[in-house]
Amino acid sequence: MKKILLLIFIFTGIIGHAQNSTDEQSIKNVILQFFQSLEQKDTNLLKSTLDLDGQIWSMRKQDGLQKAAMRFFYDDKNRLHSLPSVKEEAISFDIKIHKNIASAWVPYKFIINGQFSHCGIDVFSLMKLDGSWKIVNLAYTVETEDCEDLNKN
Repeated sequence: MKKILLLIFIFTGIIGHAQNSTDEQSIKNVILQFFQSLEQKDTNLLKSTLDLDGQIWSMRKQDGLQKAAMRFFYDDKNRLHSLPSVKEEAISFDIKIHKNIASAWVPYKFIINGQFSHCGIDVFSLMKLDGSWKIVNLAYTVETEDCEDLNKN
């Protein structure tokens, strides 16, 4: 009986780890598709990665003060085609998952019209909705200095 319980414990631990790895890769893919949708100005791809009612919060230094701003994903969807040529590149991913909720800490660099614009940290909140991971909120920083320090996060 002890051997059977031990096997069950080991097996469920392996399955749990495999499921977490699968979810982690799915979350990473959703974030990369989100970045791709911005670069390609693809509203269908954008909508497939997120909940349009989610919020986007940004934090940037302006006139020596930290300024926060908020908008909704549906605002970005409606203005996606008017954006300049942009590319967001993830530096690394730190993903935490608990059942159907997750967060991803993603240092990034941002390029506009082929030129470096800024770097920062994206913090994605995701939920598994109808079997698929969706971005439900995003908070990010806009930084123009000390970008090399993001590689250490």
